[in-house]
Amino acid sequence: MEKLQNLTYREKEQLCVHLGRMYRKGMLHTTMAIHGMVEDQISDDADMDVAAHLRMILLRMDQRYALIILNDFLEIKESGWWKKYYSRTSYYRYKKLAVDALLAQLYMEKG
Repeated sequence: MEKLQNLTYREKEQLCVHLGRMYRKGMLHTTMAIHGMVEDQISDDADMDVAAHLRMILLRMDQRYALIILNDFLEIKESGWWKKYYSRTSYYRYKKLAVDALLAQLYMEKG
């Protein structure tokens, strides 16, 4: 947990962006497999595992945090999506807490 605490918020956000890319790639491979589509490349099982793992974490997370992680990093909604749910200060406060909660959950499960 100490390594996680040493990261700046910007570094934590960049890590969430990277996780989001893996999530989207994994969800694409999963959807293709469900529909029996043949892929040109061998699907990356690691990305599919990451996508499934992130979905499970989101289900256990505080709903406010899960909504932010899903919309800002995993599925990437239009900018300003949060305005109908939160004030600006609440959104940024919850976003920081959401990023910390997601990474803490991932770190605790790996350790």
